[in-house]
Amino acid sequence: MLERIIVKMTLPVLTRLKKYIIFSSVLISTHVYGAAINMAYVETNTSSMGGNLSVATAADMAASKFNMFILSFLNICSRKDISTNNCTVPSSTSDAILLWNNQPTDPDDQSNPASAVQVSEIKAVIGILNAANKKVLFSVGGWINGGTWSYFQNDATNNIAKSLLGKFDSTYSPDGYDLDFENSPYTNGFIAAGHVIAGFTPAKTLTIAPVSGGITGSFSNQYCSLYSNKVTANYINIQFYAGGYISKTDDIIKSLRAGTKSIKNCDSNFTESKLLVGLGPNSPQLNANNNNLPNCDVSPSSSPYTSDIYSGCKSIATSVASHISSIGGFYVWDYDILFQPLTWASDMASALSSSSP
Repeated sequence: MLERIIVKMTLPVLTRLKKYIIFSSVLISTHVYGAAINMAYVETNTSSMGGNLSVATAADMAASKFNMFILSFLNICSRKDISTNNCTVPSSTSDAILLWNNQPTDPDDQSNPASAVQVSEIKAVIGILNAANKKVLFSVGGWINGGTWSYFQNDATNNIAKSLLGKFDSTYSPDGYDLDFENSPYTNGFIAAGHVIAGFTPAKTLTIAPVSGGITGSFSNQYCSLYSNKVTANYINIQFYAGGYISKTDDIIKSLRAGTKSIKNCDSNFTESKLLVGLGPNSPQLNANNNNLPNCDVSPSSSPYTSDIYSGCKSIATSVASHISSIGGFYVWDYDILFQPLTWASDMASALSSSSP
């Protein structure tokens, strides 16, 4: 978990927040997004919540060639988990609270409300990015997910889960949600969460984040679980940095094609334009005895840092894009550990532009 740095909100910061909120309210309906996705997950809170995502950081993100950000993670946890590194199953429905990285988000919660400053900063960050034509999604779940999926699955708690996420949506109006369904047995909860998001108005972008499954392309399973229950994900954010031991770039392509073939058995209209290739630390899933892939370390520890700091990652992305010209795009886990985020975003944009039929 990220170390939290508490940042005191000063009057000038609050003034900037007010300006950005007003600015974003005018431009929020003018989004124009390109076909190819260049995305970054962001696993940190806003600065007023003790994280690294400030108004200034959002301005840097807005100036980048990324066109989508997924802020992680929202979960239904116990109230005792607030300001800790844990997310446990609530002891009762009254103990349940929706947290963003262990911080409350509901300004109207009777016991643990988000402060006005915190709410304003979240809205300001979203507004800054939206005004720059960047989509902003929030990821639900992750590896430590408390009672999230069980609350959506169980009849006795489903309405609580719907209410918590619904209140978040009406408060912050993000462009969509990502379902990061990992270490949980509650598949029906994953599907139920998809139904809740599909019912929001205006319509939301819905992404899912399965592990690659290696060359078998078993990332297809999550998509078909939703689709067979009348929920269609807009994108599949495939974790090639976790799950599935990829030994060469050709195997990434094999995985994408195998998964696409499997998905077409449940959704005959599916195309590879819904596939986003995820790269992360030492990705894709490099191991000590494997030198078949260009080194792709998003946060290299050695110096000096050069202009080709991410050349290995760019090489992988360029190869994938040249073989699968309809690829949906690329993403990184995660923005907060990129040493040079603007360089990364430019390299991925270049890889996408180099694709050929």
